[in-house]
Amino acid sequence: MFSLQTHEKFMQSIAPREMEPGFYQVHWFNPKPISGFPGMFGMMHLSLESKNNQKSFVRNGQEPLAGGMVILPIGREIKQVDEVFSAVGAAQGQGFTGRYVFQGNTFYKNSHTADFAQATLPELKRVASSLLKMLHLPAVLIKHFDSGNIYVMTAEWKEGVVFPRDYSKVVAWLPHTSVFLPGVPTAELRRDAHILADWRLEELWNFLPSPLTSDYSRFAVDLERYTNDKKEPMAQAGMGVLYNRLIDGTRFDRKILGPQKRLVNYYEKQHTRLKKAVLQAGEGALLLDLHSFCPAPLPCDRDKSMPRPDICLGFNGDLTAPDSCKLRAVENMLKKCGYRVAINSPFAGAMSVPVKSRYTALLIGINKKLYLPEAEIFAPSTTREKQPLLPSAQTLREALQEAVEILLEGAI
Repeated sequence: MFSLQTHEKFMQSIAPREMEPGFYQVHWFNPKPISGFPGMFGMMHLSLESKNNQKSFVRNGQEPLAGGMVILPIGREIKQVDEVFSAVGAAQGQGFTGRYVFQGNTFYKNSHTADFAQATLPELKRVASSLLKMLHLPAVLIKHFDSGNIYVMTAEWKEGVVFPRDYSKVVAWLPHTSVFLPGVPTAELRRDAHILADWRLEELWNFLPSPLTSDYSRFAVDLERYTNDKKEPMAQAGMGVLYNRLIDGTRFDRKILGPQKRLVNYYEKQHTRLKKAVLQAGEGALLLDLHSFCPAPLPCDRDKSMPRPDICLGFNGDLTAPDSCKLRAVENMLKKCGYRVAINSPFAGAMSVPVKSRYTALLIGINKKLYLPEAEIFAPSTTREKQPLLPSAQTLREALQEAVEILLEGAI
């Protein structure tokens, strides 16, 4: 039923919406290749048997995911599948099965049935984020919520996203994507919040699992600043952890943004999350500090040199710095793709966290002109409407994905 002989049938490219409504047994797994099953366990399958027709769902025209699930109708003999996945669970140390109802593109969980050896996962609703990261499916399973005793996940199958074999070592940190300002911000503050935001950057990096983002604009609380103003160079310009100046240097009253203590507490909470994510990724983790920047320097920028590069690679002068050979390979690859690359310019260094485990930290800054329509770079929120990203964004995304693969090569 789940054998090498039927493996070719599993490679059919069928959209998930073609699944018939009904009850199915779902098996999740996060496998590593196992001897004797070449290529089989590097794939993400949605397979089912219905009316004696075995089907499989692999992302249309794209590489399948590392990790995945098998869906079988309730009541079918699944002994062979259980044996296979038990072996995978024992090898990887994590996984579970669950019973779901499938309707449209939504799975409704109505019971928890079994666990794999070596790692018993809690109920899905308590480990949703960990599960999605384990499966490397954050861009696919994009919505989950608790409805009484029924747990719901909504699946969205996105076009143009090619997933790698394994990004479990990657911690994606996007601290400046939000434009939300609490309190009663002025029109000038809202305008500047948009200009300094890494607007829509998460769309460019949507192949990375479980990105860590902020709920607030950097004008409310900047997660990339030192809390100690004596250590923070930008504090002298009124842009420390709690800004009090606009882009042009004009001072604004922070009271309009509400209590500062709440924002400082949020800062500490997010840094704790980041530290925990790096620790969970383990030895050899890759912390990507992801940003974008305007095509021309702003009055608040420390580095006002022109012309600005297309891509900035920043790192620290300590043990978190990337391997020099890998960094050079990334730089050369990006240059061959036609991008102007600068090292530690116009922004230097990378986000780091105080942990004992070994990890690499790299800042990757993208010039907004490479992926954003010009009208969206400076337009305030009252007039800004999302347009499609530039056609060149997909080519850039593929180059960035290749860069990450180079950095991950040889990771533990």
